[in-house]
This record gives sequence, C-alpha cells and structure tokens, in this order.
Amino acid sequence: MTEPVTGSKPSARFYQPELDALRFLAFLAVFLHHKSNPELLLPHLPHKHWLETLVWSLHIAGAYGVHLFFLLSSYLITRLLRREVASTGHLDLRSFYIRRILRIWPLYFFFLALCAVLAWVGFAETTPLSFYLSALFFVGNWYLVLGNPVWFPMVLLWTLSVEEQFYICWPILLRKAKRAHILNVAVATIVLSQGSLMLIRWLGQTADRQVSFNTFNQVQFFGLGALLALWAEDRALQMTFPRRLLLAIAGAALVTFGALFDPRTHALTLGLVTYNVAYLFSALGCIALFRAFLGLPANFFPGWILFFGRISFGLYIFNIFSAETAKRLCRGHASLAVEMLLTVALNFGLATASWFLLEKPFLRLKSRFEVVKSRPVSA
Repeated sequence: MTEPVTGSKPSARFYQPELDALRFLAFLAVFLHHKSNPELLLPHLPHKHWLETLVWSLHIAGAYGVHLFFLLSSYLITRLLRREVASTGHLDLRSFYIRRILRIWPLYFFFLALCAVLAWVGFAETTPLSFYLSALFFVGNWYLVLGNPVWFPMVLLWTLSVEEQFYICWPILLRKAKRAHILNVAVATIVLSQGSLMLIRWLGQTADRQVSFNTFNQVQFFGLGALLALWAEDRALQMTFPRRLLLAIAGAALVTFGALFDPRTHALTLGLVTYNVAYLFSALGCIALFRAFLGLPANFFPGWILFFGRISFGLYIFNIFSAETAKRLCRGHASLAVEMLLTVALNFGLATASWFLLEKPFLRLKSRFEVVKSRPVSA
C-alpha cells in the first residue's frame, strides 16, 4: 500500500507563492554579498571593533543565502515526490529527470556557451577547457575545490553542480518516498555534513573554496529541506503577522551570528567545530526565515517580488557577470553609484530576457512531463 500524504489533495496543483518570495530573498543575500566589500566600506565608518565585526559578518551572511536556496529546492522536490507517490503509487524517474533537465539545462548551458564566446572574442578571461568539461558533467564544484582558475562570473556555477548532484541522487535515495525512509536519509545527510566540516577543519582546509564548494558540507541543507517538507504536510501554517515578523528578524540574526564563526570574519572560533557552529546557526536562521514566510498567501506580496522570485535563477546566474560587464563598460570613468546602477539594470534585464526568451518555452515543455502539477508557467 502507498503511504498517504496528508495536508492537501494530491491531485490539486501544488504552488506555494511564498517560496518565490523566499527565492528572491535568497538571491538578494547573495547579490549583496558579491556587491559589498568591507575593505572599501570600513575606512568610511567609525573605527570601532564591534562595527567592523558586524560589517564582516553581514558580508559573510549574504553568502549563506545559498543555504536557503538548497533548503528550498529540497523542500519543494520532496513535497512533489511525496504527492506523486500518493497519487500514482510510484516515482516516475524518467519524467523527473526530464523536468529537471528542462528547468536547469537551457540557461545553464547557454551561460557556459556565452562565457566561452566572450573569452574567444577577448571580452572575458580565458577559462581552461577542463572546467567546461567538469561543468558539462556537473562536477564543476570539485574542480573549484582544487583551486583551479576560472573567470570569476563562472564561479557561481558551483551551486548548480551541487544542485544537479542532488537531483540525480535524491529520487533514488527516497525510493517509495515513505516518511520513515525520508527521515533516515535526511538525518544521514546532516550527520555526513557535520562530520565533513570537522574533517576539513582537522585537515587544515580553511580556504573558502574548500569549505563552501564541497558537496558533503552542503548536503545537510537538502536534508533539512526534506525534514521541513515532512513537517509541513499535515500542519496548519497560519501565524499572526507579529510572530512572523519576529521569526524573520530572528532568522536573519541567527544567520548573521553564525557568520561570526566563519574564519573569514576573524571574530569567533571554536577550533575543530568552528565550521559546524557557523553552519548550524545558518541552518537555524534559514529554518526560521522559511517558517516566517510559509503559509503566506500570494496577495500578501507585491507582484514584482513574486516575479523576481520566479526569475531568481537568471538573477543568480547573471549577477557577477553583470558586475563584470558594468565595470568593463564604465572603464573607471563612472562613480561607484553609477556602476552599481548599471550592474542592477544589466542583472535584472538579462534575467528578465532569459525568463521570457529562454526559460519559459522550455517550462511549457516541462509541464507536459509533470505528474503533480506545480506552479503554472503563466503565473
């Protein structure tokens, strides 16, 4: 017998608009991380140690936005797989992989091709062919862990490698998507990540690339997303706005506090478990932010926030590329404010064009392989 999934009808369309708002929030965190530079900002602020520490922790906390992305991906995929099993009695792996291919590959490979062409015409730095090969097989994050050079805008693709590794393994690991089995797999991912974080600290691997780009360190956020998917199935998600606001503030504070233990802030350290504590508080913060948003209706958010959440994939992919392009176009003749405005315009313009011209056509095709109907393409 198939284990029932409670909370809503399996045949109903599954769309939670608040997840789009959270995606936009995660993108903003990453965007601000990439566009902020404490070394340039601090000389213009009062020379107080606590203020310098706060600036650095906020800067690092922005990078932890990818943790929220991973958690959201796992939550959504786990819920959809659970509903599919409840509706059909099994997982259609072929359809699942086709859906993931149609969602990720068009923009991903377009960006790789764009970078290759720009390098060929001399606009971008040349990236070794070995990286393109690693990216082709979605192991580019491990290429970067080894310290190999790439054109800076392409560094962001490490998260897509980690995501694709998750997409390949997750439906196989979940098998029949039974609650107890998902719980065991999720706990195993958390244990694996915590052990990996201690191991790399013990080995003295303190470079950011050795920590952040390592799949084993990040997999715990997929496990947490799965646990949240199980938790949300049969619970009422209503909550008063003041409680949501306090929870959101607490979530942001927890992530920022966790960044204090990141060695890049030079603030706090706990020896062997420093990274464990940093990621623990980041996880708690992401969970708090997730719960603060969960259950909010679409009409709570301005339409532009939901739209930017829908195009967050493109916003993420193009955000460093836009900054590099703006810098080249300005050639040092414009102020930082003008350069930033141009960066934002390019980023949102490219992401919007990508959504309408590249992503939406493939998403329409993707909808043909949906077993459980999710967000409509025309939303």
